[in-house]
Amino acid sequence: MARTKLIDPRRTVLVAVLAAAGLLATTACSRLADTVPATSGDPSHSPVAMRLDKPEKLLGSWNESVDRRLRKPAMEDTDGFRKLLKGEPTSAVGTAYTPVEEQYSRELGVHRPGDNRVILVNGVSGTVTAPDAALSHVFAARPAITDVVPVPPGPLGGVAGCGSSQSKDGLTKFCTWVDDHTIGMVTFIGFPQSDDQHDMFRQIRAEFEHRAP
Repeated sequence: MARTKLIDPRRTVLVAVLAAAGLLATTACSRLADTVPATSGDPSHSPVAMRLDKPEKLLGSWNESVDRRLRKPAMEDTDGFRKLLKGEPTSAVGTAYTPVEEQYSRELGVHRPGDNRVILVNGVSGTVTAPDAALSHVFAARPAITDVVPVPPGPLGGVAGCGSSQSKDGLTKFCTWVDDHTIGMVTFIGFPQSDDQHDMFRQIRAEFEHRAP
């Protein structure tokens, strides 16, 4: 009788996270997309400086991950965004959140029982001279992210777009926003393909982006 190979969902999600990190860390190239995949919010430039700060809880109940395999790649992924700023960043974030409380065991290490969804958030703040071009640059530098569409950026304005990457481990959704002071990306891993994360993306952005003191 043939043996059935079991797939560990924890490994599948970790592979997806590492693959997403690889896409995010792609060095920005000089080629810009022919069409900027963005939808503008308030077309006026905001004179108010903004910064990015991590909420203790995301979406009211998601916990920041303690798993270094998730958090370290997310933080390293901010390097590509720093290059799109004029001058030095005033803040930078790179982290991961999970919907369940993580547990640790000697056999499994850090794991998430019952729900393997992960949200990565990374970004920088500073001075962005051309938000539309910066958003186009983000996606043009990551050709593995396809089906990019403009999405409303929400009340904070700027421009935003979302795309996805399909692999043998499932669909990963990427949503990016850019305004005069911030560049950020939210990556959704392990979500059902039928889910629409656009509203969640705007809420997450609002929880990270704040007026600078």
